[in-house]
Amino acid sequence: MESTTLKTRQHQDTEEMKIAVVGLGGPGSAALRHLARSGHQAVGYEQFHIGHAHGSSHGESRLIRYTYPDLFYTQLVADAYRLWNELEKDAQEQLFVRCGGLYFGHKDNPDIAH
Repeated sequence: MESTTLKTRQHQDTEEMKIAVVGLGGPGSAALRHLARSGHQAVGYEQFHIGHAHGSSHGESRLIRYTYPDLFYTQLVADAYRLWNELEKDAQEQLFVRCGGLYFGHKDNPDIAH
């Protein structure tokens, strides 16, 4: 029986890659934007027209919050706020409206301490 060896090579940080992003909802379009800004040849594919009403991002409102039981997600939210600000600056229009919110619980609960 003949064995097959998968040939791989190390990717260099400065090396340009050709990348396809499938699905251009919030995460996909953000990934596509950052890949392109990083100098990669990136193309996005979406099964519906841009701005369609079929995805989880459709509707009049969305929620983003700092309070998560896992610190990892809380740190991701801090990055998300920074990226929303960057996108608004590039688009030269307000895309994200901060309305505030109220969270309450026991004073020692680490999930609501922020």
